[in-house]
Amino acid sequence: LFPKISVNINSFESMKALLLIGVLFLISPFLSYANLSVISPADTKAWWDNNPQFTHTSIATFGYIPWGRKILGNVRAASPTNACSVLTDELETDYYEERPVILARRGGCPFVQMAHYAQLAGAKMLLIADNQYEDVDFRLMVDDGTLGASVHIPTVLLTKKAGDVFFDLLDRGGQANGTLEVVFDFTLPKSSKPDYHIWLTSSSNSSYQFIKQWRSAAKEF
Repeated sequence: LFPKISVNINSFESMKALLLIGVLFLISPFLSYANLSVISPADTKAWWDNNPQFTHTSIATFGYIPWGRKILGNVRAASPTNACSVLTDELETDYYEERPVILARRGGCPFVQMAHYAQLAGAKMLLIADNQYEDVDFRLMVDDGTLGASVHIPTVLLTKKAGDVFFDLLDRGGQANGTLEVVFDFTLPKSSKPDYHIWLTSSSNSSYQFIKQWRSAAKEF
């Protein structure tokens, strides 16, 4: 399905740039695909469905990503809110009760540390509300080399506005409008051509050389 590409690599910097492209081929699904939906309560679902500009997400490159499957669960707020230490609320469930989805607020520690503590608390998935207004589609959550290998749950970044709406509901106990229930669809669309992103260092002469070599290959994509 992929076109044949020939790129002349005549320096170590060019080789690193090509390897970076290979990595970005692998992580592009984390940036572009999957979908979060609100099941209940009705008013929060209506807000979510009517404000698509705030419903973008970014999936972490660490942890187990159940591509081709869906995760459904009730959302619980982390305590402490940033999930940077052991969660104080008891989240363990009995045999008949589903594990919750944990919602935390970004800030105070690396993403992977937050996922580690959410997992220890019994979460099936971690949602992280951004702490600034930005395009989360291209906010990469990567392992910092510490706890990533021990994380086995998916971690998803939400926009700040979506996080504020969710936290507001949970802060009110969800009693007036019902429990916050979400489903995340990790289905990947099929395509004959890949999406790709190229990140290069502007201060490197090898980057400019690579761009010239890549121009002809880019037509194939």
